[in-house]
Amino acid sequence: LWVLVGNAVALTLVGIVHRFTSNGKVFWMLEIPGAIGFSSFIYHNHGAAYVALFAMAAVGLAAWVRLESLRRMARSSPAMVWGVMALIMLVGVAYSTSRAGAGLLVGFLGLAALVSLFVRPSSAGPSTTPRAVGVSLAVIVVGCMAFIIAKSDLTGLTSKFERLFEQGSKEESYGLRIMARERAFEMLEDNWVRGTGTGSFRFLFPTYAKRTPELYREGRVYWEHAHIDWLQFPIEQGIAGCAIIAAALGWCLFRWWKTGGWRHPLPLILFLACVQTMVHALIDFPFQNAAIFIAWWTLLIIALRWLEFEEA
Repeated sequence: LWVLVGNAVALTLVGIVHRFTSNGKVFWMLEIPGAIGFSSFIYHNHGAAYVALFAMAAVGLAAWVRLESLRRMARSSPAMVWGVMALIMLVGVAYSTSRAGAGLLVGFLGLAALVSLFVRPSSAGPSTTPRAVGVSLAVIVVGCMAFIIAKSDLTGLTSKFERLFEQGSKEESYGLRIMARERAFEMLEDNWVRGTGTGSFRFLFPTYAKRTPELYREGRVYWEHAHIDWLQFPIEQGIAGCAIIAAALGWCLFRWWKTGGWRHPLPLILFLACVQTMVHALIDFPFQNAAIFIAWWTLLIIALRWLEFEEA
């Protein structure tokens, strides 16, 4: 898990550097027309969703090493290192200019922080580190990150939020997604039993987009995805495909609950990380990206395996 988190931090740092030194190309070399990327992702919302997953995992590791230090009655722990990594990834998500990614990560990091503070197994002993030291370190880290954010140019992200708050459903990106969702519902009504097949949405959706001139624009606008995975999966997979996915997810949830995942901070925070992406999928298509899809299932399986080791 720490290797995956370290890799995500490296990708985040590359993305931040690229944001300041970009020449309009992905990785300064690859030119993709219309791409608004972040790090190795050609779509910035996907980059934000991927980094957000591992920002949560970093908080989970911070909570775990803190508990291990309590069990061993250690004077210190590397929990703050993982916390700093999570904050770096939070800054990276902000620089990705993804509204959904940034908003969800802030909210779920708050939940993860509460979990790390108040949820712990009964075997953990009292901390031997003076409370004043922990509070002082937390204040210093948060203060430094607040200073960095305040001095950073985040107008790309803040301007997007301002447009959304000022224009509401009239904001172009938001309005188009609402119209696309309406046409996607019509597509689902026609194909919910058998499905249209994996990857077929981009080829069949123009038939429905034509009903809304703003979406189709005489064929000049091409919708590859529905921008809501909760619709696109049943459209493409049908009843049988969705049943297989639901069965796999249901088994994981059953195992997580049966082994007491809510009692251990790391598995609980990894579970929250997965929920975060599922919420993101209500307004975008993170699961259509293979890196996010694989990382999501990987974190869920790691949470289950961790619980098995804890209960052994």
